[in-house]
Amino acid sequence: MPINKSPSLPFGISGLWDAYQITWKTLHGRLGSSAEPSMISAGAEEPIGQSARATTFKSWWDVELAASQYEASDPDRADKIYLDGIRQFPRSSELLGNYALFLKNVRQDVDGAEALYKRAIEADPKHGNSLCNYALFLEIKRKDMKGAERYYKRALDANPTDAITLGNYADFLETARKNYPEAKRYYELSLKQDPNNQRNKKNYERLLTKMKKP
Repeated sequence: MPINKSPSLPFGISGLWDAYQITWKTLHGRLGSSAEPSMISAGAEEPIGQSARATTFKSWWDVELAASQYEASDPDRADKIYLDGIRQFPRSSELLGNYALFLKNVRQDVDGAEALYKRAIEADPKHGNSLCNYALFLEIKRKDMKGAERYYKRALDANPTDAITLGNYADFLETARKNYPEAKRYYELSLKQDPNNQRNKKNYERLLTKMKKP
């Protein structure tokens, strides 16, 4: 989602990564909605590892709702739900990307996550969220700054008015590239799109403080 080494946040990251996971999900549905997933047949109640029937879902978002219920409490079950869903919706960039986030954040499976990010982008090469999340992955997990910048730019080409993508790229320019003038420009663009984004506002203020120092 940024290499601001903020000691108050997990892993010393500016918080954009995990925030972007939430944003991705809310962009496409109601995270935390009380609506139950629409399932045609339910076999997910059977224990993992037994010959449980695959659950059939009506949409990729129903898969996401079902998996999200178990990501923290029962990762094995969430994993199975994701895999069942991907078998049904193998070209859903959103579902592939969310499974990549699950593998990265919950399973700590860096290689598996990267494979899913690539599948998500292959499914929709102009999906801005997939591109931005992969840029973040390359920046934080692979320390591949050249690759990260390439995917940030692709994400901005795909969605040039997305405040979070603009803010993430600004953070990258500030912390990884030390290009403060360009970072300032992108923070201002992000705040023009969403003046109420508190993370971008705080990061912008941090940058201005840096720029005032001799």
